[in-house]
Amino acid sequence: MEIEMGNNPNERLVEHLLLYYAWDDIELDSELMTTFWSNSAPELRSYAIRFIGKAGKGVSANLTDRLKQLWETRLNVIFKAEDKDPFIEELKAFGWIFVSKTFDDEWVLNQLEKVLQLISVIDDDHGVVKRLALLSGKNPRKVVKLIERLVLSDRK
Repeated sequence: MEIEMGNNPNERLVEHLLLYYAWDDIELDSELMTTFWSNSAPELRSYAIRFIGKAGKGVSANLTDRLKQLWETRLNVIFKAEDKDPFIEELKAFGWIFVSKTFDDEWVLNQLEKVLQLISVIDDDHGVVKRLALLSGKNPRKVVKLIERLVLSDRK
């Protein structure tokens, strides 16, 4: 697992928390994890999602499954929330997971589709479009639909 750690002490704490989770030392429903996800600032939760995308390269299947579970749990929380605004940065950060190529193609396509139901912009949009282009041969209809959503929402 290639990891580039940050210098910010709060970000370092997030990194350690996620690594302990990925290594099966703590669970999603642990007090530590639930406290982090329910009390952290949106910027730190967003950093956690970016960290998953950036640090996930070359991880084992078990670690990948645990990281998928974490993301799916977060997305479920966001879908259930009445006010989506506190989660926008976290949702945008999924772009880093998408471009990481750590997770299987079908899974990331399905997750991106869910994210784009909630927001219209995503981090590393150029990288996302590049990966979508690479995936277009496997699932052209879905890829075109996702690119269309990104293009129509781009106001730049």
